[in-house]
Amino acid sequence: MSKALDKVTLKIPSATPGWNLDVWQYLPVAGHGSQPFPVIVMAHGLTATKNMKLDTYAECFAEHGYACLVFDYRRWGDSDGSPRYALNIKEQHGDYRTVVDFARAQEAFDSQRVVLWGTSYAGGHALTLAPSLNPIAVVTQCAYTGVAPRPPLSTFLKLGLAGIWDTLRQGIGLAPFYIQAASEPGSVGVLVGHETVKGMQALCRDSSDWGNKLTGSSVFQLRGYKPVRIAAEIKCPVLLVVPEDDKVCLPQGAMDVAAKAPLCELVTTEGGHMDVYPDGKVFQLSLNSQLMFLSKHVPVLQI
Repeated sequence: MSKALDKVTLKIPSATPGWNLDVWQYLPVAGHGSQPFPVIVMAHGLTATKNMKLDTYAECFAEHGYACLVFDYRRWGDSDGSPRYALNIKEQHGDYRTVVDFARAQEAFDSQRVVLWGTSYAGGHALTLAPSLNPIAVVTQCAYTGVAPRPPLSTFLKLGLAGIWDTLRQGIGLAPFYIQAASEPGSVGVLVGHETVKGMQALCRDSSDWGNKLTGSSVFQLRGYKPVRIAAEIKCPVLLVVPEDDKVCLPQGAMDVAAKAPLCELVTTEGGHMDVYPDGKVFQLSLNSQLMFLSKHVPVLQI
């Protein structure tokens, strides 16, 4: 880890009594900005955890003078909550709010300069929450906007049956029924494609970083979630890094957000959904675009 930053792990109480959020706090050290620091609140995409290389981004941001709070949602990663691997959009929004509220209460952070950062599904959360949380800026890459490929009818029906079966099982006190998160074409999952499976695995440094599963009833959370609908209400600067060949979060959705959000900046790259992540072919381009956007809209005060 760079000598330009200090990292500690925090346990922040969530909105559910007894369940804590596991949060990495990064602080720049002397010579790399001054307190109170602007702070970036960060979370990962659908079924992913912070262990899946979010530290790569946070370390870079901290080296440039930005504090970071990187967290796992309830029921995921190192945070508390059960059943595990269950998607609950309301809870995930609440977890962003919890961490933002925590940030604004700390003397080390500038309460007026909180940035929401999200990748993929978390990018959709950052966009959705911007009007109510009033961040100074929003940074996203390959953000989910509600515009995604339609699954084949057979897959759609299988997902629906999995959701019903899991709901029934949990309703009578049995263990959840799980489906794959990422799956090969022709199999049942919510992130379908060989590149997606391979890309998610590439983000793991350890086999325990990612379970590649979620509860069957989680599929009912996916339907109807449309962050693009709130784009016109976002008043702060927004960055959308959009890979042109994204087959998971279709670029048209980002174009729609850019057309509606009054202060939106859109950067397009080559490649697909996983190419913007560490070791991907456009990772450095995406990261550099984020740093340029931050320096423009959230400049660091040097001592």
